[in-house]
Amino acid sequence: RPDYSLTNLKYLKERSKIHPDGSLEQVVENLVKTWEMERSHKLEAKSHQSVDVDKFRISANGGKVFNNEEANQVGNYNVLLNACPVDLWDSSKMTWEGSHDAFHTAFAAFPWE
Repeated sequence: RPDYSLTNLKYLKERSKIHPDGSLEQVVENLVKTWEMERSHKLEAKSHQSVDVDKFRISANGGKVFNNEEANQVGNYNVLLNACPVDLWDSSKMTWEGSHDAFHTAFAAFPWE
């Protein structure tokens, strides 16, 4: 199980929003953070609990619509950047591991707020 203590500390120090307890904003923030953790660390898509694994679909900026299994196979960043011009991000040539390495190298913590 990954240790998020340093990432959480950095996030808590540098976040720009503190949503009220129980607010819709806080619920969404926590859901997206949980989803990101599951996508990054749970290899089996059927084990994800933050989404309905049979109904989940994701697309960004008019790109391909991925189901849960497809999104898990290519990785979050390839899904979210799928519609980018290939000279900026070529999802067809970027592996799951490569996409995660690129983002984790660029950002010490990646706050979804």
